[in-house]
Amino acid sequence: MDAIASEIDRLQARIGQLRELRASPYATPELFDALERTFGAAGIHWLFEHSPALGGCPVQWVLDGRTKVVIDLAEAIGYGVYV
Repeated sequence: MDAIASEIDRLQARIGQLRELRASPYATPELFDALERTFGAAGIHWLFEHSPALGGCPVQWVLDGRTKVVIDLAEAIGYGVYV
């Protein structure tokens, strides 16, 4: 049961971040275009994956106003640059 409770907590935290992202002025159309070009429909999921290049999850960088860095990273990945 602890595993279930832990997963519920993780999903609730992600829902909170998704709500923040939806309301954020930093979640720009350019960001979602770059995500779509690089990752297709999985782009939104990539925002929540740990990125060694960023030292954290891209979504947190977006919420902190560093959207350009996330766009640049997604485009570099799309061009096959190892990051």
